[in-house]
Amino acid sequence: MKIKFTNSLFPKWKKLLKFIMRTFILLLCSTVFGFTSSDILSQNTKIHIDKDQVVSIDAVFDLFRNQTDYTFIYQEDLFKDMPKVHLKKGTIRANKLLEECFADKDFILDLKDNKIIIITTALNSTVQQPFTVSGTVLDADGQPLAGANIVEKGTLNGVIADFDGNFSISIDNENATLLVSYIGFATKEVDVNGKSILDISLQESAAGLDEVVVVGYGTQRKSDLTGSVLRADIESFENQPNVSLFQSLQGSLPGLNVGQVNAAGDNPSLSIRGRTSISGQQEPLIVLDGTIYRGSVIDINPNDIASVDVLKDASASAVYGSQAANGVILITSKSGKGPEKVVFNFKSSISVQSPINEVRAESPQGYIDKFINGDILNSRLAPDYLELNPNYDFTTLFKTEDMVEAYKSNNYTNWNDLLTNSMPLMNNHNLSMSYNGKSSSTFLSIGHTDQEGYFVGEDYSRWNARLNLENHYADWLTVGVQSFLTSSDFSGLDIDRSLRYLPPYATARLENGELNPTPGGCILIRSMIS
Repeated sequence: MKIKFTNSLFPKWKKLLKFIMRTFILLLCSTVFGFTSSDILSQNTKIHIDKDQVVSIDAVFDLFRNQTDYTFIYQEDLFKDMPKVHLKKGTIRANKLLEECFADKDFILDLKDNKIIIITTALNSTVQQPFTVSGTVLDADGQPLAGANIVEKGTLNGVIADFDGNFSISIDNENATLLVSYIGFATKEVDVNGKSILDISLQESAAGLDEVVVVGYGTQRKSDLTGSVLRADIESFENQPNVSLFQSLQGSLPGLNVGQVNAAGDNPSLSIRGRTSISGQQEPLIVLDGTIYRGSVIDINPNDIASVDVLKDASASAVYGSQAANGVILITSKSGKGPEKVVFNFKSSISVQSPINEVRAESPQGYIDKFINGDILNSRLAPDYLELNPNYDFTTLFKTEDMVEAYKSNNYTNWNDLLTNSMPLMNNHNLSMSYNGKSSSTFLSIGHTDQEGYFVGEDYSRWNARLNLENHYADWLTVGVQSFLTSSDFSGLDIDRSLRYLPPYATARLENGELNPTPGGCILIRSMIS
């Protein structure tokens, strides 16, 4: 049987098809745009709550991690100011619980790989469009300054002008300020003010060329130098509460690399212009008041220093020989030069230290999950190994019986908090006297530094004393003494820093209250815990 559409019937089918297509598109749009952040989880996912309680949002995510396969990733202190959530005993859909946590709050939940949820604030997710500024850097005569530095003020964002003095830089704010500098020219601040093209003219700086610096043979003006010499700006960091002089120099001089310290009283590593040898010595030669200094740099009191100059190129070897192959650091201490009167100066500071980035040990639940996930052939049921084995006992993998008993009694130890100081203090006190007479000058100082280590018992204490005398007997005869005395106390404990990663169920004390000498099978320094 054949069906034939006539001209009178086809228009009606055409209208019907259009109606069906429009209806389908409307339903599809309603479905696509109907998803919200609260529908990010499966509709069948439910959370069981044992009792009525008021908990933080972080504790809510602990429930998700324990009862679902979802993983939440967010900044550690993202919810520190958020109000707590009221949970009622029973079972609740996971989406509804998320909706209650983030109601009327500007957060974005991003689902990755169907199991990982990344949470960010709406403010952090906003990407600001960069603003590009181009221009030319010229001198007073209109000649291009090739290699001029253009840096966005307050940031590390910068570029270098090309051979013709042209540059192009992308900045975050169209009202930013650019710092333009070039050797022998005064640094200039240029306000962008929404302009995309800038023509910048720099003026020569005679003051920088007349500055006197210390070199191997004595002192010279910068305009007379042919080698590479840099002088540190002592005034910019003289109020910084640093134990070591070279900690204050971090990032202040191009080419001078100062390493981080990991313990109280540590000496930072030093190098000039990077690594110069695979296995040889990297440290530059240090010259203190004209004498080669072989001691520890931590013994030098930063408050007694007047200037620091760095000789970076090979010309330093002409004075000090091959021992200057890694560069030379010239340190000059303070003297009594100044007004003809006695001047007393007292400085005192108390500061708090904290690690820049701290890697903490896992929680008790994370420690248990490590055993379960690491022993998947026994902790889960075959053949697909997706369902947990109800008869699996992960405590059989614990190292000691004390850990098994601690787990059964829900007794765990936060070793990181137990072995570290939450707010280690550092005290600096310095008293100095200077006098400048017609024929003599005197500088006398005494200082005390007390640094509490990040780890318990890891402390450092130092006493400094300095006496600089200079007497002028004739135009051709000057006699002086430059001396200092340092007493450093490194009597703190030699601590194994890995102890803070002991298992949470490794008990710190035995049942009788005495310290456990081998928590988790490790030997513990008894005096670390009071």
